[in-house]
Amino acid sequence: MSPVLLAVCLLAFPADPPPTTLENAHLRLEFDPVDGDWTGLVDLRDGSRLTSGGRSTVVPQGGRRLDADRLKAAAGSCVDLAGDWLYTPEPPAPAAKDDLLAGRFDGVAWKPTPIPSRIDAGDGRLKDRAGDFWYRRTFDAPPDLGASAALLIGAVDDFDAAYLNGVPIGRTGVETPRHWETPRLYRFPARLLKADAPNVLLVRVTNGAFEGGIAGPVLIGPAEVLESAAPGVVAAEAARQERGRSPGAATLATIARGGGYEFRVDWTLPDDASRFSRRLTVANVSDREQVFESAAYATPALAIGTGAVATFPGSLPVGDVPAASGEVGEALRPRGMDPLIVLWDEASRRGLGSWFVQEDEFSPVQVVRTSEGPSIRHVQQVIAKLKPGASVVLGDQHFWLARGSRDAALAGVQDVYRAVGLRAPDRAPAGLRSMVLYCGHPGGTPELGYIRYGGFQALEAYLPTLADMGVDVLWMLPVWEHGDGSKWNLYGPSDHFRVSELYGGEAALSRLSDAARGRKIRLLFDLVPHGPPDESPLAKEHPEWSAFTREGKPAYEWGQLAFDNAHPGWQDYFRRVAESDASRFDALGARVDCAAGGPLNWKSDRPSRSGLGAGLEITRAIREGFLRSRPDVLIIPEEYTGQNIYYRISDLTYDAQLYFLTTDLLDRKAPPEEWAASLSRFLHDQALTIPPGALKMRWISNHDTVSWTFQKKRPLAAYGVDRMRSLMALCALVEGVPMLYQGDEDPAVYGGEGPSSVAFLKAIYTARKGVAPIAEGTADYASVRASGGVFACLRARGEEKALVLIGFNPGPVRSAIAASAGVLPAGPWRDALGGEAFGSLEGGVPMAPHQVRILVRR
Repeated sequence: MSPVLLAVCLLAFPADPPPTTLENAHLRLEFDPVDGDWTGLVDLRDGSRLTSGGRSTVVPQGGRRLDADRLKAAAGSCVDLAGDWLYTPEPPAPAAKDDLLAGRFDGVAWKPTPIPSRIDAGDGRLKDRAGDFWYRRTFDAPPDLGASAALLIGAVDDFDAAYLNGVPIGRTGVETPRHWETPRLYRFPARLLKADAPNVLLVRVTNGAFEGGIAGPVLIGPAEVLESAAPGVVAAEAARQERGRSPGAATLATIARGGGYEFRVDWTLPDDASRFSRRLTVANVSDREQVFESAAYATPALAIGTGAVATFPGSLPVGDVPAASGEVGEALRPRGMDPLIVLWDEASRRGLGSWFVQEDEFSPVQVVRTSEGPSIRHVQQVIAKLKPGASVVLGDQHFWLARGSRDAALAGVQDVYRAVGLRAPDRAPAGLRSMVLYCGHPGGTPELGYIRYGGFQALEAYLPTLADMGVDVLWMLPVWEHGDGSKWNLYGPSDHFRVSELYGGEAALSRLSDAARGRKIRLLFDLVPHGPPDESPLAKEHPEWSAFTREGKPAYEWGQLAFDNAHPGWQDYFRRVAESDASRFDALGARVDCAAGGPLNWKSDRPSRSGLGAGLEITRAIREGFLRSRPDVLIIPEEYTGQNIYYRISDLTYDAQLYFLTTDLLDRKAPPEEWAASLSRFLHDQALTIPPGALKMRWISNHDTVSWTFQKKRPLAAYGVDRMRSLMALCALVEGVPMLYQGDEDPAVYGGEGPSSVAFLKAIYTARKGVAPIAEGTADYASVRASGGVFACLRARGEEKALVLIGFNPGPVRSAIAASAGVLPAGPWRDALGGEAFGSLEGGVPMAPHQVRILVRR
């Protein structure tokens, strides 16, 4: 009977169906055959399974929305915690956390505050304050909760972690789409509540910048009741899968429906490559218009190796961070917004990288720690109004598997750039790699109110100094009509075709242009597309160019009416402005203000496209306008995000991440050795991962950072003259184009006090142009290492080599030079700056405090 019984058992309990797979010679992707979720990744070189659990669902992870009617119905069974709370007016020390969770509150200064408490409700205490703030509320438990309770918070700006009687019950971070306005729903066992004593709710609020706080409602009640009042992601029905082929690749489409949407994931696996991608599309299959707001796509839990580290190249944090660091649910994320991430395990010599391609909205990346392992997650910040039958593509998520070296894992993104055709554009000015930019204004600097410098005539008189220093491009902050001097805003031009009379008018600008050309200095203008003053003729003539709020009112930003950069009419206006600037003043190009876009435009079918997509489009329009009148162009979008996608239309991009690195090192009082090592690692990783032909604008200050944001001071005041000069030299001698802000060369320019750096900069810029490996060559930040807090970089053009050494040590050192085999040629060497000769580098190189050397073969 046993064989028969066994047969019956086999029939009664059939084996799970095998997974659906996509496979080539390098890797295999596995999917659930029923719901289509991504469940596995296998490295076929050695059979290693690179996933450790979890799954990546077809339906993207999205945020919750409050249901007003259900909230009203839920009120009777919940405790309403709105009202008087206590909060810490200053972020407490990290060590105080344990005391707070243990109920010891006396070590922190508490002050009363109303909740809700944001800029539009309560007292808005967190406006323009960054850091971690703790909020505290004592309350009595509601009756009859059942087994499961929940905390509902309308929203927290930006992030939060909630603790009930010292026990963590939920947290929300950057991994959540539109986290600053997404309701929080944290389930917890009802037994955590005390029935016979007061309960304490603690909420740690992290405010990154600008506004912050807790929005209402704040309720504790039965979990089922509150979940119905704040519904989340709709579960999808069973998926269908469709295999196919595209040229040179196998494809698999997974389609699922739920909540009136159809979710489609199109997987592509090239026949002979260790990379794959998925395209994400959402369609409205209901009979009414729906607003699709944000989504997050994550990988299954990954098992790259027990020592896996996460790297965000070209951003902070610099270098490698353990991928398993932090608590479950916490996310590692970069300071910048470029959606690039690489996981690397040194023991297995294996890495997995990912980059998200979306040219309409930002798609920031993070690594989220799950109980089964780290998961890569991209958040698509899309908002689309979809009519029945309409769809939206959320973007393409690319992955690559790398073996052998960490550098190979980072450089794997170059294959993705080639696949999507991303590289720096053509028609940049010849010799850009060796140029020097100077940013200034005819009205002067913030210290002079942008008005007391002397106008175009004074700037013309300063041209000999700029030319003698070696400046090639004079970038002028906005000089367009923006008021009469009594009521005006430099960055609120009312007419980009009219030159302001405050600085001398069009005739004086023409004379400046002629004089600059005579000294081989080109003009770069500053265009401001975020919108004009609402009282201007332009605003009254074109109300249709405005962005509109969800309530149908014109949107405002930076104190001006916000025009939608995605509007074709506004784009054509700037196309004509650029063409006029090139023909009238021989302008080489422009820096584009606020090129990351503007506020949402709810009159558009895709309100979120007024951000990144609109910024790219209007920058492209400006580029096209200049090229109507001249053969070459220089376009610099102002964006602090570090997004590599800007190289679609940019010749230079802001290297804000390098600026943030130097300010971070300063704030942490990092030792000289850390300065040198961090700068080397940052520049090395960045060089491996920027698109072909890309150049960064290197800078240590600009008109914003010396006045109202970030450091809010001059680099001379922040770093001191010696370290400031080391950083100026770094900007000039690594690969990229240095930008010097008006007055940093000499405080006398803005009426300040301190030593002039004109002679120092002249020597550095002269070497930058005269030493061929620096002017035209590549940069190697890893093959040569110098001791004693000295930054080392090897520049090369063919067989010509130049060794750049920049000291960050306030004392003299003899720096030992170590190099990879065959990298450094034998001596003798000569310092191109000081003329000192060295027969060999074996005994080290003497470095005075903060000295800069450029060693070339004699």
